[in-house]
Amino acid sequence: MNNTSAPTTIYDLYKDAGVNTRLVVLNGAKGLAAFVGLLLNLNLIWVTYKNRSLHGSCNYCIALNSLCNVAYLASHVGDILVFVTGINFIELWMCSYFLYIPVAGLTGSYVASFFIAFDRVLSILRPTWQHYQNSVCYVAILCGVTLMYGLFMDYLMLLAVINDPHKPLMCYAADIYNLPMGPLVQKINMCVCFMTFGSYIILWIALKIAMRRHFGNNVRSTQRIFKALVAILVFELITWYHTGIVKIFLGQIKFSANLETNYTIGVLTCFVSIVTGGNAPILYFFSSEYRKAFKEQFSSAIFCKVKSSKSRSMSSIQTVSINRSVASIRSISVPIITETKSSEKKNHLWH
Repeated sequence: MNNTSAPTTIYDLYKDAGVNTRLVVLNGAKGLAAFVGLLLNLNLIWVTYKNRSLHGSCNYCIALNSLCNVAYLASHVGDILVFVTGINFIELWMCSYFLYIPVAGLTGSYVASFFIAFDRVLSILRPTWQHYQNSVCYVAILCGVTLMYGLFMDYLMLLAVINDPHKPLMCYAADIYNLPMGPLVQKINMCVCFMTFGSYIILWIALKIAMRRHFGNNVRSTQRIFKALVAILVFELITWYHTGIVKIFLGQIKFSANLETNYTIGVLTCFVSIVTGGNAPILYFFSSEYRKAFKEQFSSAIFCKVKSSKSRSMSSIQTVSINRSVASIRSISVPIITETKSSEKKNHLWH
């Protein structure tokens, strides 16, 4: 009797619970991490746009990866709205409007990461293609393939919406893996991940061989940024690992009412949000070119503030000097008035 009355799914547990403190706090923490990640990724995109030294094809691929991360992190806005209002679950057809862009960004980031490694491998193995790599057409093709990959995932989600539009979801971007096309999306993304990892191995071998033979411009530029790219890869591997754990949990519990498992998934996805915003700090610490670009940006912003404060201080100095001059004029005029009064007194006595 008690087993039949107890809630058997997360949906049964939270559908009429209203505003739940734990869900609000957990998703608020994810929202805060996502907001910080948004600022860091947008800052990296802006630095890439403003600095001509970062207008190479590899730099554009890194900026493209950050743009995909921005699209993914935007999904947490919808999460907060769902839980703060106490709705907790919305139907798939409505949730899809919040998830089309984040799903395209989440899946597109896999392709963008692969293109970062592919571009560096191409620059080492075919250095004569450097002119074509830095062309607008080459970068546009990479961006177009990334966009089409994300749109393909949106198409798969649209099919799921058509088949079961009233399926209740908490409206996470990771919910795409809990839909009927989830296993297919997972297999495709894992293939891209293995291709990325293999490309970095090829890049490391090619870089070692090229360093022994000659030091071309492509080899030097790749060598300078290689540590940063490896650090980004390590963080992304951690992200893929934790995302895989989330997928395993989602496949096992099938929205069961195991609260510990549910909160564990929330904490893991919160960690994913933190790692997603790590491109800018990693590049700052591991790449001298990006560190210089970030410092120039920060110094220009500080210089504007210092310049405005200097202008205010100069105006205050001018005001003080004017006041002092007026005061000096007044001090000079005082003895003249006194002398006049004394002369008038003498004339009065004379008469």
